[in-house]
Amino acid sequence: MTRGRQGAEMMVRHLMGLVAVVAALAGNTVQAQNADLRWKLQPGDTLHYVVDQNMTTILDVKGNVNTIRSANRLFMTWEVTGRSSSGDDYIVGQSIDRVIMKMEGGPAGLIEFDTASADAPKSPAAQLMSSVFRRIVGQSFVVTMAPSGAIRDVKIPAGLMDAIIETQGGASNQAPLISEDMMKQMMEQAAVTLPGKDTAPGTSWRTSQVVDMPLGRMTVSSLLKLQAVNAQTGSAMIHVTPSVSIVPRDDAPQTLELKDSKGQGTLVFNTTTGRITESTLNLTINMDVTQFGELVKQTTQQVVTMKLQP
Repeated sequence: MTRGRQGAEMMVRHLMGLVAVVAALAGNTVQAQNADLRWKLQPGDTLHYVVDQNMTTILDVKGNVNTIRSANRLFMTWEVTGRSSSGDDYIVGQSIDRVIMKMEGGPAGLIEFDTASADAPKSPAAQLMSSVFRRIVGQSFVVTMAPSGAIRDVKIPAGLMDAIIETQGGASNQAPLISEDMMKQMMEQAAVTLPGKDTAPGTSWRTSQVVDMPLGRMTVSSLLKLQAVNAQTGSAMIHVTPSVSIVPRDDAPQTLELKDSKGQGTLVFNTTTGRITESTLNLTINMDVTQFGELVKQTTQQVVTMKLQP
């Protein structure tokens, strides 16, 4: 495996982890006021979100420690085009408008690119990742979303997967860095599921998101609790406590063993406008990774924020 592809696969794992973490996901408050926790969208509505992820990964191989740092930013647009045939769900075109990625300290050295830049990335890994995401940027994934935020259906743009495989060289002996199933899961799991009804402060509910990655299946189970509602702004503050489990693939070149995970976050939902305005999540994952009989102790610390733009 080339260093460029190793670095590219690491960036994909970071991105998938970012999608999964986003899925896991203030003023005077009035504890007794209920919150209408359901999305309120209208055809013609356009929402712009910016997602930031700052991640530090510490790798310990027999006492030799290497630190990998990455900073990623995604610009996303949601365009509400209509209602489902039943009239209950929303039809939303979701697109990634821009991807900015930077990672240093990994096997491929510095990987840095911006899909909005006219300058070509310098490293082979960055060139590969940039070419893949340039094919994704601007493409509209049509999703059917319930008022609770649950995704009912995802339609991948026609010809997109063929274009991505072509960009990667179309090698028959290599699986694509991003598969169609992975892309569908990215869209399906990128929305937080709410109760979808009038909810009293103190109420808790659970959500579970599953993302298949090149090395295994990651499940993020979250306990969400409505803390309080701001009577003046209509903002509901929701506390999020995530837990992570990973099941490695049998045919993966590496084996993963999750040792522990811990994290917490907050999500702000505007009950007046019926949309998420901000979320923050801090998450730490400790795992053992074994490849070719060599054990690597890995600690990943990340902070992810998502903000609705004016």
